[in-house]
Amino acid sequence: MASAFEDPLAICTERIRELRQSRKIAVSEMDALEAERTAVIEAIKLCQFELQFKTETVARRISELEAFESAIDEMSTSFESIMHMTEDLMHRSRKIGRDDSSDDEGKDDAEELPETAGRR
Repeated sequence: MASAFEDPLAICTERIRELRQSRKIAVSEMDALEAERTAVIEAIKLCQFELQFKTETVARRISELEAFESAIDEMSTSFESIMHMTEDLMHRSRKIGRDDSSDDEGKDDAEELPETAGRR
């Protein structure tokens, strides 16, 4: 505390020195805050870039997944068609086989008919 008998010039000089010191500290703090602000802005830009990259990656993967699912559906449909066609061909083959054996039996009957016709 300044006494009433101190030199006013010394008091003013001391106060100026204190204010200059406070200003120097304030400027230093402002510089530090500005540097921190710049670092935060750069970090935000980096995060935005990474977010954009990951968003594009997710969108691309979703598109690929949809394409794979579509391909799987098409393959499944094709497989089912092949299985139905195979079953149909097997059925027709069996039917033709039965028809051939009944034709063979009919031929046997036809071959026997002339022989048996002479006997009657």
